[in-house]
Amino acid sequence: MIISHKKKFIFIKTKKVSGTSMEIALSHSLGQRDIITPLNLEDEITRFKKTKILPQNYSKDLKFEKEYKKYIKELSKKNISKEKFNELEKEIEDKKINNNIFFNHMKAKDIKKKIGNILWKKYFIFSIERNPYDKIISFMFFANRFKKIKNIKKEIQKTINFKKYFNYPLYTENNKIIIDYLINYDDLKSNIKFVEKKIKIPILKNYMHTKNYTRKSNKDFKYFFNKSQSNKIYQDCKQEFIIMKYKKLYE
Repeated sequence: MIISHKKKFIFIKTKKVSGTSMEIALSHSLGQRDIITPLNLEDEITRFKKTKILPQNYSKDLKFEKEYKKYIKELSKKNISKEKFNELEKEIEDKKINNNIFFNHMKAKDIKKKIGNILWKKYFIFSIERNPYDKIISFMFFANRFKKIKNIKKEIQKTINFKKYFNYPLYTENNKIIIDYLINYDDLKSNIKFVEKKIKIPILKNYMHTKNYTRKSNKDFKYFFNKSQSNKIYQDCKQEFIIMKYKKLYE
């Protein structure tokens, strides 16, 4: 999540929509007063190497915030595997979220309460949404990125059961959108161009896909979901289907 006082925008970070790529691209244009919440360690090091920007102004614990910046800089000098990054992230995860005023996947309505109505109305607020079927597939492959998948159907069902793929609570209040613009992942490039004009930042020039290495199949949605699963996903994410006009997999 990013609040830029310099460029007068707020980016609400949703899940499995290339939000990290967006944050890294936006980070090229941020200022010292801007609020930048932490990514995971691997992505923080990518951001630091690309932009020299570190998470800032997000925590009550300024001492830890300073120590965490130093930690990222030190790690950026080392050659670390993705598996090791995952281990290091688990070790530091609790410390990262303690005493935070702002955090990664923070709800728009909670950000609004923190910054007040004046800034909320003044700033351009945007986020990204993606077809729920696509998000679940992405979640499933990411969760299994360090092991071979023996049973895709089983892993898909496990992902559905976890119920972590809902994004609409992050940008709505009482089932109504409270942000200015919602990028459609299916039309990412043209939608980002619209945002570029609004906030006057060259996003696409610096846009990179940070986690697409985990996706190991581009098969049709029906390969992954049966009718019962499709109906469950539709009920869970009905607001997303309505808002973005996504189609049900089975009628």
